[in-house]
Amino acid sequence: MLKPGGMLFASLTGKSSVGTVACSFVVKDGYRLNINPKPDMDLPLHVRSNREVLELLSLFTPVKSFLYQNGLREYLFRHDRDLPFGEIGSGLQMIGTKVKIRS
Repeated sequence: MLKPGGMLFASLTGKSSVGTVACSFVVKDGYRLNINPKPDMDLPLHVRSNREVLELLSLFTPVKSFLYQNGLREYLFRHDRDLPFGEIGSGLQMIGTKVKIRS
């Protein structure tokens, strides 16, 4: 569960990544984000627009968003109020497996 004041970090690939293999995102030393290809995972790729991501995570307050030249998008959201997990979980489930939660 994410406590009020907790932060949610989401990394998403953009349209330029369509047709590539699924990847996992790992935070390494120095808070450096590494992208690890996972060719053995056969997951469907869902590309969502910025507007769709913000709508899916509308229960959170957007703090920062970044767009990189390689199409990677990063979002940082803050959880401001106490909500039942069912409400939070429905939005996260729609984004997929590339969401990391940190409280």
